[in-house]
Amino acid sequence: MKKLLGIVVLGLLLSGNAYANEAPYYENSLNKNILEYGWEIVSKTDGGLVATEIYTLKKNNWTLICNVDTAQITTICALP
Repeated sequence: MKKLLGIVVLGLLLSGNAYANEAPYYENSLNKNILEYGWEIVSKTDGGLVATEIYTLKKNNWTLICNVDTAQITTICALP
């Protein structure tokens, strides 16, 4: 019985770390990521000749890259 209890306790301790590095939630909206999900802008760069702005956002130890196309008014965000 003690072995069974030990196995159960050990299983619970190890399973607690399974979600420790789960990525934070984000959407394909720069405003929502900043205002609703708590991402912070680290840098902004111009996309060159194309009407594009690239934003680098941080939250905890995670980095999120958002590509804002000002010509088509679209945003695509992704974790690198």
